[in-house]
Amino acid sequence: MSQPTKLRSSEWFAGKEELSFQHRAALRSMGFDPGLYAGKPVIGIANSWSELNNCNMNLRQLVEAVKRGIVAAGGLPLEFATMSLGEELMKPSAMLYRNLMAMEIEETLRSNPLDGVVLLCNCDKTTPAQLMGAASADLPAIQLNGGPRGTGAFQGKQIGAGTDLWRYWDDVRAGKMTLEEWRELEAAFGCTAGACNTMGTASTMTSISEALGMMLPGVAALAAHDARRLAAAEATGRRIVEMVHEDLRPSKILTEHSFENAIRLLMALGGSTNAVVHLLAMSGRRNLPIDLKRFDDLART
Repeated sequence: MSQPTKLRSSEWFAGKEELSFQHRAALRSMGFDPGLYAGKPVIGIANSWSELNNCNMNLRQLVEAVKRGIVAAGGLPLEFATMSLGEELMKPSAMLYRNLMAMEIEETLRSNPLDGVVLLCNCDKTTPAQLMGAASADLPAIQLNGGPRGTGAFQGKQIGAGTDLWRYWDDVRAGKMTLEEWRELEAAFGCTAGACNTMGTASTMTSISEALGMMLPGVAALAAHDARRLAAAEATGRRIVEMVHEDLRPSKILTEHSFENAIRLLMALGGSTNAVVHLLAMSGRRNLPIDLKRFDDLART
């Protein structure tokens, strides 16, 4: 018979002394019964939802499904807010804050009574920032993205975020498109929330997370409004509880082999060149010998 998992959170809640008393009382003050959850994994949910980030708007719905999965698997879900790095509104670039968010994730995981964490991501820099922080903290972690937005239509044609925008803006400047048509295009672009529905940095990095083994298979490309994403969120909640009992940490998942797998995927997808910068930073958190030469070598095989 296997030994029960020694939970990190028990260092906060299992004792009889004054501090443990205070920790349990804190849970009670939020409506949790510590006795009901005694001996069960405490799972953090890092939620990067924000009304300043349209890419991540559906994370508020997904988090409830994640909680259902955690509870069903025998865990206690505790949600916490994080920075939300959105490319649409954040200026001059969300890239300036990627490392700051990585630090926030790492230190939040280190300093709180968590046995594992679900990382809710979507927009470009949020995904690598979370993975960098999780790699350094090295608690069992799994990622779940919000998914790409729905595809709008303009004058009978499907349009994709980014690429089509720049092409049509060239038409406006060349006098080939009226301002009325330009406003009609704007409404089509903003038809749903979610990440850009092209193979830009957001879709590239969530695909890479899946290839690395930090996200459940088949989840990254599900549309933001697809009902299967809610089912995937619940499955993610169940899986993180299993990972805690298996002691499956990023240090066991983010290996040199998994990064090579992710680099090959990047090339196969023709993904964002920004991914090179992020992969180097992520592998650096694991002190792995991944450099630009490795990218070149893999490209030639």
